[in-house]
Amino acid sequence: SKKDVPILKIDCGGGHRSWDCLIDSVNNSIHMTYIKGKSVFYCCVPAKDVVSHTVVHGGHPKAINAAALVPLVQKGSFDSQAHHNQLVLLGGEDTTLRLVSVGNNCETQLSVLQSHLSSIRTVVCLRSKFQDTVYAASGGGRGQLIVWKFFQSVKNSLLEIIELSSHCVIESSNKNQEVPHDVAEMRIMDLELHQNSSEILAIAAACSDGVLRLFNYEISTNIISHLEDVDRGHCLLKIIHVEWNFPFLVSACTSGLLVLHRTSSNGITKQSELENSYSVSDSG
Repeated sequence: SKKDVPILKIDCGGGHRSWDCLIDSVNNSIHMTYIKGKSVFYCCVPAKDVVSHTVVHGGHPKAINAAALVPLVQKGSFDSQAHHNQLVLLGGEDTTLRLVSVGNNCETQLSVLQSHLSSIRTVVCLRSKFQDTVYAASGGGRGQLIVWKFFQSVKNSLLEIIELSSHCVIESSNKNQEVPHDVAEMRIMDLELHQNSSEILAIAAACSDGVLRLFNYEISTNIISHLEDVDRGHCLLKIIHVEWNFPFLVSACTSGLLVLHRTSSNGITKQSELENSYSVSDSG
């Protein structure tokens, strides 16, 4: 079937150069010749080396934008021995979050969750240090952030996932009020999830409007609280949490800068401050 995906690439210097290609069905090989630097080049590649194989068929009807491995607990409710395959959480352009079991070149879809209003851009999982459970967070279009929790099904002992709480960066109090275009287009590009206490999940969201947004999810009240905004001025692409003497958040944006944000040892708080910035590229 036609999939419109490249199966062989050869650096010949550009399509405007003289070149020719021969597919040898007898010897199952591909022959390529081209002119570059006033010289004639020739290469032969066995057909078996360029055949595209799909390792696992994706369950999304549209593009998969994000994937996260589910960190199973070795002992307890989430015993990895009960799950011989790797569990993966997938977020797609079709706005669905899917929990799949992958192994032996096959995929089994366990859950399909449809809580997002727009496409999902990022998914992150965290195994709790304080509870025998695994949390997850997903974000994407409309600035929507959702916190999830995994649990063991009593009926069939399978691992399932439920929504705990949802938060939109900018929400209108009037449901009939039209959302401004720039607000509707704002996306959460990346998330970082961290837990330093039994009651609080700290969440950092890298957003397309250039703002690093900090949240706390309180487990007992099931509420996501917005703490602080740090305006970087350019679309944020990546955010990671680093422990090195002090806890840091490292953010990267389309300006080509890496910025270190120092946070409190008790989690992400309003005391986070800009420490240093490093130019790594002229572009994102």
